[in-house]
Amino acid sequence: MEQIDFIENTYKDGAWFIGGRENAEIQDPNIERSPDGIYKPIALSSAEGIKLVENGAVTYEALPRSGEGDPFLVYLDYIDGAWLYITAANMSGTGEVGG
Repeated sequence: MEQIDFIENTYKDGAWFIGGRENAEIQDPNIERSPDGIYKPIALSSAEGIKLVENGAVTYEALPRSGEGDPFLVYLDYIDGAWLYITAANMSGTGEVGG
């Protein structure tokens, strides 16, 4: 919610963002239910670069990232023929390598 509030306040202040789209890609070819009944496939999240424009000038810029070396678990359930997203969590012992 903090991220959503920040974005809303940015636009209220007359600033805007360029880019920033993210993409999560599940790495497991077969998603299987874990013993606790929840599906937990491994995913990587990449993002295009983003710029913050305030008063006509770029005041912040983040470079694109591939997500390589920073996998995370996506917690899912499958109910009534549809996937239900529960949450995502970092995997212990991992960190960003190579962007």
